[in-house]
Amino acid sequence: MNLTEMYYDEQTFKDLTIFQEHLSDMEFTSCTFINCDFSESNFAFSSFDDCLFKDCNLSLTKFHGSKLRKVLFKETKLAGINFSNCDRFIIDIHFENSLIQNCAFADLNLKKCQFKHSNILESDFFDVDLTSCDFTESNLANSTFVNCNLEKAKFVNAFNYTIDPTKNKLKKAVFTMPDAVALLKPFNIIIK
Repeated sequence: MNLTEMYYDEQTFKDLTIFQEHLSDMEFTSCTFINCDFSESNFAFSSFDDCLFKDCNLSLTKFHGSKLRKVLFKETKLAGINFSNCDRFIIDIHFENSLIQNCAFADLNLKKCQFKHSNILESDFFDVDLTSCDFTESNLANSTFVNCNLEKAKFVNAFNYTIDPTKNKLKKAVFTMPDAVALLKPFNIIIK
């Protein structure tokens, strides 16, 4: 099955491999993508509303100007994606058990976004509103948070994070030991 139409409603796509394709200006409403590979494809100015990507590969996929409303990425690989290029006014994304690697999140409002049980590696969060986000049990190795609002965010059993409290808002954010000690790293103090 190929994506030959411009609009899809309540469709399930399984085992699709669409590599380096231009799929711009498409609309997907209440669609499910299972075990699909869209590596290096371009969904510029497309719309995804109430969609699920499960066990998919979205490496280097482009979403320039795309609307992502109520989109869940579950057990999905997202590598090299610049989410900052999405439509900033219509972005409501969530991640569960996914690999998020070398992705960019800048100047976005991602309040209440779920990043649960995910590997968020070498990704950048700059000037992002992450109020009440949930990073429970996520690996944040080499990811960067600068000038982010992390108020009320949950980092319960999250690990490998480096978050500078002087460069981010952390009021009422929840961290668990022993990983919470990493919050002291920017102060160059010794803990014994």
